[in-house]
Amino acid sequence: MKKLLYSMSILLVLALSLLPNTSNVLAEDNRIDVDALEVPFCNEVYICDPGVMTFPGNNIHIRGMVQYYMVTGASDDRMTGINRLTANMNWDSNMTGPGWGTFHNQSTIYNGYWEGTYSAIMYEGGHYISRIQGKGYGAFDGLIITAVENDGHFVGTIIEAP
Repeated sequence: MKKLLYSMSILLVLALSLLPNTSNVLAEDNRIDVDALEVPFCNEVYICDPGVMTFPGNNIHIRGMVQYYMVTGASDDRMTGINRLTANMNWDSNMTGPGWGTFHNQSTIYNGYWEGTYSAIMYEGGHYISRIQGKGYGAFDGLIITAVENDGHFVGTIIEAP
């Protein structure tokens, strides 16, 4: 019985040694640091919509605001495109507070786009910080993007799974 257990243990160790090392697979993920700049881009083709505003108490609630931005990828041209942002905000009377919504950034260079969600905080003076998470489609299929935006400047990471 001891010999059988010993033999099975040896076989198990040999079998496990043939399995791929998952820590190496995770370490091989291709992570690309990216940064981009965006500027408002509303015109007769890309029509912005202020959404619905309500004023409960001394607060400002905005739902369904649509804004367009021209995004220029400073370090990676996969970021370059026209970004359609749908926004919701719960601001106080000083126009500060949280915001959230969705985005669709259509590449102007590749046949692909980014789509995802964001959450933001607006500070006095119009300064804001957003956390962005999205997925790539078309030419960007299988890619994931995470970024932080500070007053129109994105800094983030594109993750290419192996």
